Amino acid sequence: MASEYKKMFPPEVLKGPANVVDGYVAQMLEQAKASQKAEAAFYSMLGLNDAFSTCAVGDAADAKFPVLKGKKGWGFSIPDMERLGLNNITYVGDGLYEKSSANFVKYLGLLSADDCLSLLRNSH
Repeated sequence: MASEYKKMFPPEVLKGPANVVDGYVAQMLEQAKASQKAEAAFYSMLGLNDAFSTCAVGDAADAKFPVLKGKKGWGFSIPDMERLGLNNITYVGDGLYEKSSANFVKYLGLLSADDCLSLLRNSH
């Protein structure tokens, strides 16, 4: 993660003293850890699995999930939303949400709960 954070700095900053950049990166890493804990507590309070929002985040998502190529994001079928803790969902259109919703089809790639859960298991 530190190498990804360093990519955010302008070149002139990276040319400066390494200890300055490393100090900023250390701060960012600590903030990320605190944020992860707060997010996990929030998802737990809602009864959601954190895979619901984090499974396909990052530049490598297209490589992990070719179905995402050219899409704006990802989504789940209603049964998979329930597996990840988001219950009582009703799609008011005809057919299956992930196949019948014009916006889903146009903008989102379909991922399964298993895809996301396996990524979380492999990333920890």
